[in-house]
Amino acid sequence: MEKPENAGWQGPSLSLVLGAVVVVTIAMGCFAFWRYTESERWVQASLVEMEATGKQVDVEGCIDAAIEWRSDCAANTTLCNNAIPLATYHCLEQQDRSDTCLILDHDMSTGIWLMQHCRERGSECKVMKKCPCAAAYRALDSFCRSGQESVQVEL
Repeated sequence: MEKPENAGWQGPSLSLVLGAVVVVTIAMGCFAFWRYTESERWVQASLVEMEATGKQVDVEGCIDAAIEWRSDCAANTTLCNNAIPLATYHCLEQQDRSDTCLILDHDMSTGIWLMQHCRERGSECKVMKKCPCAAAYRALDSFCRSGQESVQVEL
């Protein structure tokens, strides 16, 4: 006896598969939105703390605070890395840093200068683009070059 061609297990229906994909996609989207919102809240609250720190410390203290801020960052990794210049700015802007900006080396944003200074601080960078110390020093350079008005944020 021969089996008919349409007999046997056919698998789940297409509507069931697509329905499951839609449910998973919506759940992941809701989770991602919630995580981003919580990360954003944490960053905003921590910037207030950086401002308080900036009123009490010198420029090197702001660099230290920015490096520590990154190590304590409770937001998602990308947001933490991208917000280092912003955190550094919130610290630096609390005092006039003109004296420090005048004596800073104009080549401070170069890789060699950054590697040397980060190594001296005990915060050696393996990859300069992913280094909190280098990002904080680049923010300081940008802060000084802009007349203490802003920092350049890299995305």
